Amino acid sequence: MNVKRPPAPIAPPKEPLSLQGATLRGNRQAKVAIEEFTDYQCPYCGKLATNTLPTVMREYVDSGKVLFALRNLPLQELHPWADPAARAALCAGEQGRYWPMHDVLFGNQKALNLDGLHAAARTVDLAKAEFDACLSSEAIKVRLQEDQNLAAQLRVTGTPTLFVGRLEDGRLRVTQRFGGAQSASVLKSVLDRLLDTQ
Repeated sequence: MNVKRPPAPIAPPKEPLSLQGATLRGNRQAKVAIEEFTDYQCPYCGKLATNTLPTVMREYVDSGKVLFALRNLPLQELHPWADPAARAALCAGEQGRYWPMHDVLFGNQKALNLDGLHAAARTVDLAKAEFDACLSSEAIKVRLQEDQNLAAQLRVTGTPTLFVGRLEDGRLRVTQRFGGAQSASVLKSVLDRLLDTQ
């Protein structure tokens, strides 16, 4: 009888990851960082964003201990509104409102459609003409493609995927890689261990 073995976990990358092009939140001089690949229509990403990240942001990121970096990996074949939602978030970032838009989109994943994206833009007080122009801009397409190219290099095929480690000269030296919606307690234990060994 053949027993199917689970796939071996993917080892963290040997080379430090550049955070250039990621959307950052927190202290850029922090010693520890988390980088997440997300999909705005993914239910597990929604769980991470609404159940886990508020605690991590409050206790580690907003307090200056940890830098958080976010990249987009819309899984179009599963989630047709993930790409437009990622564009909407990046366009909100062009107006300095990325994180409020991130929270609104994840807080109402069932409304990820054209009307829902425009409603989210109104909720976070975006300038409509700038937002509309940005959604189809070449710069936003390039930015999303860069995140997808990096995901392919790192063999990221599912969301959410998290890379956690130490910041060295503005680059992330990954010590652990996680797939799926981790609990706040799991991430806190990893972050505390990294912070304690500084």
